[in-house]
Amino acid sequence: MARRTTTSTLQRVRRVLLFGLVLFVSSLVGLYLFGRRPPSEPASLDRTESPGGPEVTIVGNEFRYEVTEAGEKLFDIEADRLLSDELDLYILEGVKITMQREDDAEYSITADNGTYRLELNEASLQGNVVLAGSGGLRLTTEGLELRRRGKVVVSSGPVSIVMGTAYRGRADRLEMIFSSNRIILAGRVELETAPGAYPRATLRARRTVFFRDTHSFLAEGKVELRRETDTLRARRLSLNFDENDRKILFARASWNVKATLRQFSGGGLPSIAQVAGDDLSVVFNEATGDPERLEIDAPDGGWAQLQVTDASALRRSMRADYLWADFANGHLQRAQGLGGVTLEEDLEFAPKLMLRQICSDSAQVSYDATGALTNLSLDGEVIYQELDLQAGGDRLATLGDSAPIDLTGDLAWISNPDGRFEAPQIHFDRQTGRAQALGGVRAEIRSGSSPELALGEASDQPVRIEAQRAQWTREPPRFEFQQNVRAWQGENFLISQTLEIADGELLAGGGVRSVWHKRAAPLAESAAEEEPPLTIAATRMRFNRDERRLVYEGSSQIVQGGRSMRCPLLQLELNEADQFERMYCEGGTLIQDDEGGSKISGHAAIYNTAAGKVKILGEPVRLVQTAGGTISARLMVYDFESAIAEIDSVKDEDAELFMTASEYFQQFGAPAVPPEAGDAAAGVAQAGVENAAATSLGSVDPQAEDEAPDAGSDGGSGTAEPDTQETADKRAEDDGPPGERPMQ
Repeated sequence: MARRTTTSTLQRVRRVLLFGLVLFVSSLVGLYLFGRRPPSEPASLDRTESPGGPEVTIVGNEFRYEVTEAGEKLFDIEADRLLSDELDLYILEGVKITMQREDDAEYSITADNGTYRLELNEASLQGNVVLAGSGGLRLTTEGLELRRRGKVVVSSGPVSIVMGTAYRGRADRLEMIFSSNRIILAGRVELETAPGAYPRATLRARRTVFFRDTHSFLAEGKVELRRETDTLRARRLSLNFDENDRKILFARASWNVKATLRQFSGGGLPSIAQVAGDDLSVVFNEATGDPERLEIDAPDGGWAQLQVTDASALRRSMRADYLWADFANGHLQRAQGLGGVTLEEDLEFAPKLMLRQICSDSAQVSYDATGALTNLSLDGEVIYQELDLQAGGDRLATLGDSAPIDLTGDLAWISNPDGRFEAPQIHFDRQTGRAQALGGVRAEIRSGSSPELALGEASDQPVRIEAQRAQWTREPPRFEFQQNVRAWQGENFLISQTLEIADGELLAGGGVRSVWHKRAAPLAESAAEEEPPLTIAATRMRFNRDERRLVYEGSSQIVQGGRSMRCPLLQLELNEADQFERMYCEGGTLIQDDEGGSKISGHAAIYNTAAGKVKILGEPVRLVQTAGGTISARLMVYDFESAIAEIDSVKDEDAELFMTASEYFQQFGAPAVPPEAGDAAAGVAQAGVENAAATSLGSVDPQAEDEAPDAGSDGGSGTAEPDTQETADKRAEDDGPPGERPMQ
């Protein structure tokens, strides 16, 4: 190791010697030997002893010391004054230490004073200590130590940091490792961008490491990074900068990560994106400094979360095992989630009001510049919930908040307390509350939401329906089914081409066939016997639960066992016990009792289920028996149990019980036949309308060929043929309007 002093130093040393010539010569020899000793051997110090005081050696002023080890230069020490009171300790004043790395990067340290240990090549500096380096680096502190043979610098107190024109800050402690060009700040670390720099940013942490060679930065312990109006909090944060250490290119945060991004658009209220998870990565645009892509992973047993609040205070949250998001011009543009995704939507008010929630295996969401949703797509076991409505499928797609929602899959479904739809495709309009199901629909209308198809033990069961297409309006509840409709509840079922359920009313059209079990015993011989089902066929059916009335229109036929009754308009009334109490057949009626061997025709009929007797009105009423014989009368009562007919026993007031077909159609409209019913059904419906409208007290020929649609395989034969329009008009002229004619 070499130690050198200048000639001026020796001269000044000589002038300050206070002793005699011997001591002067000894000092001169000592100084000569100090300057001539080989670099590898430390020189001994000349010492003088002051009277009555300790040993003090004065080495010199304006000192420069080059420290080398094994032929390698470590650093240079310069001092305005050099003192020594021990063999290997130098006391320095006005110190400057200079070191140069292999890449020619140079660092310098200046201080008011310090000490240097010869054996360890370590220094301790105090007072206005400044460390300066390349790139405008400047560290200021009151105490600094040079350790590990000059390879490490450690502060003994708080330090202020300036990094060129980009950043500045402070820390409680500093450590700098020159070999790796690494700066470590610890304690209470605070960094910020310099005034005028954009974007403005501040960082707080317990410990930071700046790797200058790789332009990377690490912060640990209660990390908080603020960038303009954005905030990031985590336990650990790493950053990568550009070559000038001015712009962040990449950021990665770990452990309890929470970030808030405020996105301004058009001078209005900002939309806010919030992120939470266990591991967050952000890629920044080098030109603008804005985020371009964000990825976040979930902690063990936890969620990665992205929450966006738009300018209207509508908040959308996405939780998943893994999330990533893309930004455009600093605004969140698209977000995707994988693994157990949950989307929630609510208003940013207290208490929290959940508007809707969606769960799936994966999700993709697009946003506009205000944070409003523009596209939503979810795949894999989708579950959708909005207030009391739920839906599901293999895939869900929508183009915005106000756009309809499309659900598809092997089993897409939608449900609320009123019922449930299942179909391959479901289209739900949130604005109108209307859902459409396509491709083969299965539905369930829950008890209390529609007129029942079964009463008694089965009345609490849902009404189940199958069709090709269906519509469902949420408020007020309305259900519509089209094409090949099948509905059942318990053992009762209905077949038609259309079916509508709304306001406690059920309407079916297009070749209606219904089967009722155990509702009453209208045509059974005795209550003790098991009742055969009651089968009714017509063009159209109307069931009003509040009116307790069931109406069949257009070539109606009711069959039970070997008995049947046909007419254009069939009405059935329910009593308080929900049993068929009375039946009305009007507009040309044909009754057939195979077991009793009787056929009865007339204009209208009233059937009392409790008595098991039917009253037939008409001009004439005609009874034909299979065994032979025909009876004609204006009024007749037929007993199904005894097969006995009574003549002229109907009271005049019975006529007021009837609503004629013309009156019914005027009040409720003519039967509407949908296109799906086909031409045949349309023809039947039209014939029913014409028959009912043209017949007042028409007659029916019980022996005519039966051409009406068969309501059951066990139904009777025969056709109700009404009078012609000419006959009906003549009777109307003679007798007056149907409602005013007296019963005879």
